[in-house]
Amino acid sequence: MRSEGLEDDACLARSTDGGKSFLPWQRLGFRGHPLHALRLPDQRVLLTYGYRHAPLGIRARILNPECTDAATAPEIILRADGTTTDLGYPWSVQIDAHHVLVVYYFKDKGPIQYLAGTVLKFD
Repeated sequence: MRSEGLEDDACLARSTDGGKSFLPWQRLGFRGHPLHALRLPDQRVLLTYGYRHAPLGIRARILNPECTDAATAPEIILRADGTTTDLGYPWSVQIDAHHVLVVYYFKDKGPIQYLAGTVLKFD
């Protein structure tokens, strides 16, 4: 869900019927979008997102299984060296039991925007 019109606050819309309909959206209590959620083996959720305010970059949070602690879950800074607000669009994939690859659109000091990735390790 994109949220430029909401001061870049992250938003969530829940579905209780497998995606056929959604409850009204709610702000999550932090800035960042668009979001990608990945269920981890222990049932927590890795939430990744672009951060389009200084310092520009890519961030993440690990939420409880119900995703009710988004505003209080510690923020993880994956990158803080972006040079444009046109970044983000993360997608995460579990590599093995302890590693996740987060891929995203990015631009740093060079002239070209590109796809980059960060590997996260979990205990």
